Amino acid sequence: MLCLIHTQAAAQVNLVPNSGFEDYLICPDNEDQVHNCISWYKASAIETTPDYYNSCSPDYYSVPSHPFYKVDHSTCGAGAYMGIATYASNTINYREHIGVKLIQPLVVGTKYYISFHTTTTRLTDGISVYFIPSNSIGIRFSSTLYNVSNPAPIDNFAHLRSVSKITDTLYWVNVSGSFVADSAYDFLTIGNFFDDSNTKTESMDCSGCIYFCYYFFDDICVSTDSMFCNAEPNICTSKNNACVSEDSQCVETDCKFVLPSAFTPNNDGINDIYKWRHNCSGIESFVMRVYNRWGEQVFITDDYNTGWDGSFKGEQQPVDAYIVYVLVVEQGGITTKSSSITLLR
Repeated sequence: MLCLIHTQAAAQVNLVPNSGFEDYLICPDNEDQVHNCISWYKASAIETTPDYYNSCSPDYYSVPSHPFYKVDHSTCGAGAYMGIATYASNTINYREHIGVKLIQPLVVGTKYYISFHTTTTRLTDGISVYFIPSNSIGIRFSSTLYNVSNPAPIDNFAHLRSVSKITDTLYWVNVSGSFVADSAYDFLTIGNFFDDSNTKTESMDCSGCIYFCYYFFDDICVSTDSMFCNAEPNICTSKNNACVSEDSQCVETDCKFVLPSAFTPNNDGINDIYKWRHNCSGIESFVMRVYNRWGEQVFITDDYNTGWDGSFKGEQQPVDAYIVYVLVVEQGGITTKSSSITLLR
């Protein structure tokens, strides 16, 4: 799953700006501060309180210190994500939604791949408030801007949703799919669009208690390239920078690497080749891809010792920003990372 920069290059790869919620205006210090996350906004009624979590915050809504703590999926460490209630037993059809305007409208007749990562919590006060899992967590596209004055509808329709209940409280679960755009949608909304009678929750046997369904979201992706939105099916991220499969067949990996931000392929013998820098050993599988600002793949290799010389089809590429994506499988673990790079001469 990619968290891409917000350049024109990324627009052709992932149409969701600030897809990993990392960019912010002000660090969150309370609930209901989605507006502090660049590009995102509350898409539900004014009385709802969707939450923004970021490691920049020194208090309750900091990713590392919050009692709902989840490891950020984008970075395999403390970063940022969103949290919303998708069901409440004490209020009919209580829903929290967040929305974003796509970098560019969908093209009618074009197939798009969609994915997001989510996980839940079972935190409870042990007396009267409980958190339980539900299904129908998903994404909806629209040509309408949903906000506090015009909340997202609860009409039993979503372009992508989890049919089964998502119960994992430790790892991130990938939810993905595809559809052919039937309209030039330019807004995306996240949440539960199904009413109470069409939302399946875990049964609760308690007298007078209130229970909620609360989910975290990270790395939202919409792309015409299935590689970007389905790069890690059934993969979720653990607290120790290890990626494991949902059936626990993978083992932890200590593979760590960085993607340099620039290189200068001018044949002076210094920094002419773009390569990743790593401490990985026992690499079983590797892929590095580079895309230009139009989303065209200009380089790919499965040899981790091979780098990009700045050319494509025999021609030197112009000075510009590019997107690099790396996936490494080492000792059964998977690590992915993407970044913007600048080609200089």
